[in-house]
Amino acid sequence: MTEAESLSRLRGAAEALGDWYKENARHLPWREREPQESYPYRVWVSE
Repeated sequence: MTEAESLSRLRGAAEALGDWYKENARHLPWREREPQESYPYRVWVSE
């Protein structure tokens, strides 16, 4: 396998993993986009 083929496969795997994450990611408090919405107590309890 050439280096170009390896990089192509790696990119494909990374894309597939990113797509899976978008579909299946669990909602967790520390993943909130807005910092004012993250509450330390919720993070602590979830851990």
